[in-house]
Amino acid sequence: MVSIYKSLIRPILFKMDPEKSHNLIKNILRISLPIKKISEPMLNLDFCGIKLNNPLGLAAGFDKNADMLLFLSSLNLGYITIGSVLLNSSKGNPKPRIIRYDRKLSLVNSMGLPSEGLAKVYKKLRNSKIPLFISIAGNSVKEYVKCYSILSNVAKAIELNISCPNTENGRLFQDADNFKKLINEIVKIKSKPTFVKVSPPLNNKQRENLMEIINVCMDKKIEGITAINTIQIKEKSLATGFGGLSGKLIYKYMLKTVRDIYEYSEGKIIINACGGIFEGKDAFEAIINGATTVQIYTALIYEGFGVIDKIIKELKNILKAKKFSSIKEAIGYAIKN
Repeated sequence: MVSIYKSLIRPILFKMDPEKSHNLIKNILRISLPIKKISEPMLNLDFCGIKLNNPLGLAAGFDKNADMLLFLSSLNLGYITIGSVLLNSSKGNPKPRIIRYDRKLSLVNSMGLPSEGLAKVYKKLRNSKIPLFISIAGNSVKEYVKCYSILSNVAKAIELNISCPNTENGRLFQDADNFKKLINEIVKIKSKPTFVKVSPPLNNKQRENLMEIINVCMDKKIEGITAINTIQIKEKSLATGFGGLSGKLIYKYMLKTVRDIYEYSEGKIIINACGGIFEGKDAFEAIINGATTVQIYTALIYEGFGVIDKIIKELKNILKAKKFSSIKEAIGYAIKN
């Protein structure tokens, strides 16, 4: 399936503007398909009381407004993350706002968190065939709290996006002091497993700030971290002149951040690894360095939906070859041994 996509479908899509091609796919894939389910007991996880068939999740951003929920829930993903959902509708940044780095299997986007807004997205949500996680973002504590209080009624877990590099206030709450104010209000209404999506630290000051965020999460019993968000770079082809880098080019940053968080927290906080995962071996490396689950997005753009089954099967084969009896055994193995 991957080879068919890469040889026949991708060349057509890649002749189009990246955002237009994504919208085309979004408008086509609105129905459930009879895709054969993969059953691999060794990949099953109990994730904060949520039963996952496997550790492979869809990262936030692919289905911002829950338009493809039926289709996505028919795939062999362990869970789906929709959003980021904002309280109010937003058009995002001016276009063009996505560019492909084809040879490097990466993207740069300056979308700026476009969203139809909480009310419209909420109407589309329904019982998913697989666990539904929802990413939320906002410009104020009140906006996060409102989104959390409503969306926690339908989500299995909530992801707080505090690290978008493409909006004016996208990283306001990644500052440790601001983050404390946000979490102090979230814990008052917290009813579902909650995760915080962070950027990779690129210098010592940023690393110290990230570890303070980890401290706050552990102190306030926030279940986990999603690492990492995109990395801001200059890109003159985009209307804003900059954007967030994703894909293969950020894999090494993701892996180091996952390992640092796992070591610092002594494995006491759950980590969802996100960034540059294209193959089973990428997922395996993230898991043995501390990740409990792994998320994909850019891989779907370059490899198609067949990459989901490919990663799952490859991961299973690697675990068997390495003599692991379950995915749980592999989490943090490279650090613990």
